[in-house]
Amino acid sequence: MSFTHPMALWLGLVAVPVVILYFLRVRLDHHTVATGMFWEQALAPERGRARWQRWRNKVSLAAQLVLVAAATLAAAGLQIPPPQLIVLILDNSATMNAADVPPTRLAAAKEFAGRLVEGLHSEDRMAVLTTGGIPAVVSSASDDAAGLQAAIESIPATHEPSQMAGALLAAQAIPVPPGLIGRIVVLSDACFADAAALSGEHGFEMVRFGTPAPNTAITRLAARRTLPDPRVCEVLVETRNYSPRSAESRLVVALDGRPIDTVNVSMPAEGRWQQVFRMTTAAGGLLAARLDPPDAYPADNEATVAVPPAPTLRIQHVEGVAGDSQASPLFRALAANPLVEILDPQAAEKPPDAGPSVSIRVFEGHVPETLPPGPVLVVDPTACDLWRVGEPVEDPTVARLAEDSPILAGVRMLDVYLDGARRLELASSPLPPGETPKGYPGVRALPFLWTADGTPLGYTIDRPQGRVVVLSGNLEQSNLAMQAALPILVANALDWLSGQPVRGTEKPADCVGGIADARGLDLRGPAELGVEPDAVIIPRPWPPAWLWPAGLALAILVAEWCLYQRRWMT
Repeated sequence: MSFTHPMALWLGLVAVPVVILYFLRVRLDHHTVATGMFWEQALAPERGRARWQRWRNKVSLAAQLVLVAAATLAAAGLQIPPPQLIVLILDNSATMNAADVPPTRLAAAKEFAGRLVEGLHSEDRMAVLTTGGIPAVVSSASDDAAGLQAAIESIPATHEPSQMAGALLAAQAIPVPPGLIGRIVVLSDACFADAAALSGEHGFEMVRFGTPAPNTAITRLAARRTLPDPRVCEVLVETRNYSPRSAESRLVVALDGRPIDTVNVSMPAEGRWQQVFRMTTAAGGLLAARLDPPDAYPADNEATVAVPPAPTLRIQHVEGVAGDSQASPLFRALAANPLVEILDPQAAEKPPDAGPSVSIRVFEGHVPETLPPGPVLVVDPTACDLWRVGEPVEDPTVARLAEDSPILAGVRMLDVYLDGARRLELASSPLPPGETPKGYPGVRALPFLWTADGTPLGYTIDRPQGRVVVLSGNLEQSNLAMQAALPILVANALDWLSGQPVRGTEKPADCVGGIADARGLDLRGPAELGVEPDAVIIPRPWPPAWLWPAGLALAILVAEWCLYQRRWMT
């Protein structure tokens, strides 16, 4: 019991003059008369009320005191129960989207919160907080029922985990006004971490929504392209069963809506299931995995991940000698690469820049005087602005390889000779390996093949206008064309020229991550925590408690007036 206006209790001091006036009542005078016969006849009707007359003044005093007490309680604003500040924490985390409580757990919690607002008394206050993701204050302490209802309806559903510990700390930090009793009421499914421990630590009242519904979820979806063949994409799918019983589902994997594979999934109780799919496609798209049929929480039955397109290298092959360019060993090595798109294989009569959107230019047997910008692969070069061609190499057999060169990753050259190889003099003067040619700032040249006498047969040149790989020697006269090292060497050169990781030089990343819109959730909250919403009795706010003493005071006043002023009993 409490009072809205406790200072009004001083009105109870009015009882003091009432009692004093009772004891200071007027005394009747006694007079002697000649005969009492006539008085006896006049007072005969009053004799029947003699017993009442003995209690009349005492009853009047009691009635006056009760009247004063009732009026004092009404003026002080009697509150039964006492007014309270309810800090309502509404859990809008991902598990509250489960549909085991129709339409969802969150919708049922909002409906219950609305009934709590309707049950507030005139002096009650309520503040509303949420826990999905970052705890937030939706409404500060207020007695505006319409505003509180609007704030509750505006709470959105989220796919974030519950941050109940932070929300409870924020609720305890809200100051409780004097005269009010603070309460923390949590509307949740109790699926947050350390639910029982938080309940004992913070002492909140929980109303629990939801049932121990089983849930199957896609917990991991990832896709990567393989390094040996980037057209091949490996897809990892992992599912989990949040149930004490085994579960059967159907997994559908699709790329941009086109089905790739369908698998029957059998998951043991509390168990996981994994499988790797392989698909071959150079195009990218949105890869989706879906579990059928849907369960109580459909959001984690589907996951999507973006698959980037396989990198395609657009090649313009320019052969500087007469003949069928498509019959050259270099052309065959380029055509064997699944990621290469040869734009113009008959480009002998065309200038090097005639091709549309050329990514890499390939010159064989001829090089323009000024090397064009962009990545360039040159085999059997002629002179240009970056190098001069010198005397033929006496013994063009490859004797030493640069082990750290990305061009030679996975390449084995056994007794390879490059007939027709000539000495290359970079920037008009021979330089030690790794030095910058004179007059070309920012250019760095590194040899990767040498003869027995240390003559470089190939260079990787990094320049601001684009990378360059140059290999001296005629492939048609060399035994390199008959070895498996040639397509690997060409593929490595194209990867290095395009800036892509050279296949075989980097370890593939693990198939993890990539999940954008699914998270496995256990919907089974602790059943011993909290109470069901149907077990909560919400009192009606009307009538206010102060009306009862006010009504009693009015009734006593009317009875006093009728009994004593109208003399119904005298």
